[in-house]
Amino acid sequence: MEVITLGETMAVFTASQRGKMRYASSYKRSFAGAESNVAIALSNLNVQVSWISQLGEDELGHAIYAFMKGHSVDISNVKFTTKAPTGLMLKEKRNVEMTNVYYYRQNSAFAHIHKTQIDESLFIQAKILHITGITPLLSESAFETCMECIRLAKKHQMRIFFDPNIRMKLISSGDQIAKLKELVMHCDFFMPNVHEAQFLFNITSTDPKVILDKLASEIKATIILKDGIRGTYFFSPEESGFVEAFEVEEVDAIGAGDAFAAGMIYSTLHNGSLRNSVLKGNAMGAMAVMAEGDIENLPTIDELDRFLKRITGNDTVFR
Repeated sequence: MEVITLGETMAVFTASQRGKMRYASSYKRSFAGAESNVAIALSNLNVQVSWISQLGEDELGHAIYAFMKGHSVDISNVKFTTKAPTGLMLKEKRNVEMTNVYYYRQNSAFAHIHKTQIDESLFIQAKILHITGITPLLSESAFETCMECIRLAKKHQMRIFFDPNIRMKLISSGDQIAKLKELVMHCDFFMPNVHEAQFLFNITSTDPKVILDKLASEIKATIILKDGIRGTYFFSPEESGFVEAFEVEEVDAIGAGDAFAAGMIYSTLHNGSLRNSVLKGNAMGAMAVMAEGDIENLPTIDELDRFLKRITGNDTVFR
């Protein structure tokens, strides 16, 4: 196993017609989970990846389990519980520019995950742990499980990637912000966007370079600062700079950050330079937004290679 990730995946029901959900008569079912998106993206790139989670002993839980298995993600550390149902999310498209999301994940199956369920043997040969800021806020036991994974990753000299992936609906107190900042202090790669960095570190400036300098003065991790359609800044003691975003036709921005994380992780596994890793992340994010859905346009290695060659005109960028 090369990469481990931990998190909740929910069943998503999206109203087929625009307008208030109360009038909807049919729905499209899909699945949503930042960490499972990353796992699928990495699996598409032929990376051995394990997804740790807990699902309800129900039809939706088994559907998600089969879905992840079908994408060649290791699910040997996914548990089922009868204590609570699989998490659920409902989406309504009110108009072209407005989509409302309703979560039904409080006290979900994943919220009952416990650190004693984590199998240390999984960490012995793995190289990278990927976590997000969603997981530790779902329950106290989810936070403790996240910290146990971090402990084991450090014990076995794995690198830790942290994407804060902030969901404001999950944050109700300063204690929760403190938990996220605790994770920042444990990670090797910190990958916020500009707004997340401002929020977590109480930065008033909107200048990415000022934000990057502030982060670099407070944390030891390699910093990857995403600035939307403009591009990505990066900083480590050995290397720093900026990589412009690729200009593509955006269809659906959801899942772009997860694809970016997968590109970063993939390149890091293959000893890519920090600049080249950010380039891969930008490319993966760009490809993800070109189609509707979180995973529908995630590339294989060959597809990513062709995209980079076509966009950059450089046949060496993938090496």
